[in-house]
Amino acid sequence: MRQRLIVFVVVTLLVALGIAAAQGCQGPPLGLGAPTPAPTAPSQGAAPPLHR
Repeated sequence: MRQRLIVFVVVTLLVALGIAAAQGCQGPPLGLGAPTPAPTAPSQGAAPPLHR
């Protein structure tokens, strides 16, 4: 029983770290008080957006 609990905790932590890493690659979250940019058509001389 103890071994199953340890496996459950380790797997849960690994999944949580994987989800956090995946969300970290998507940039800052939107909708948590951050102003959303107005949808505008890109102009001719505009530089492309930078992705991390």
